[in-house]
Amino acid sequence: MTGPWSPAVHALLEHLRGRLDGVPGFHGIDEHGREILDFLPGRIVHVDTEELTDRQLASVAAWTRRLHRATADFQHSGPWRNFPPPNPTLIGHGDIAPYNMCFDHDELVGVFDWDMAGPTGSDGTVTGYHDLTIQLSIVLTSSLMMTVLLGAP
Repeated sequence: MTGPWSPAVHALLEHLRGRLDGVPGFHGIDEHGREILDFLPGRIVHVDTEELTDRQLASVAAWTRRLHRATADFQHSGPWRNFPPPNPTLIGHGDIAPYNMCFDHDELVGVFDWDMAGPTGSDGTVTGYHDLTIQLSIVLTSSLMMTVLLGAP
């Protein structure tokens, strides 16, 4: 979906080019007003019949950490689709969920649907990770994911 936030998202995608794997490249707008983006290969988990494996969750968490590091020096005044929280500390995807990811077996190889990206924050708790809209029960029960997310040894 395109909107007033699209230039900020396009700038973010361009910023991530070469800095982070699994991000589609932005190649412009076609004659019908549609975004032209790279195809991301991989398999999408069927959210009605499957759950992410612990290894997939760990891959998502590690990728999310890399995303936040890759956006640490990114600045854009927006507008963004969503209003940022008070004192945002990072730029996030905004809708990291199984239906927006593709995998090669247990490895995350692509994340798409970036229209919800924008300033966000983290207070070091699960609720502070606005990028993880993965089923709450999975997040809360996966110690492996929390270990990767929080960087615990």
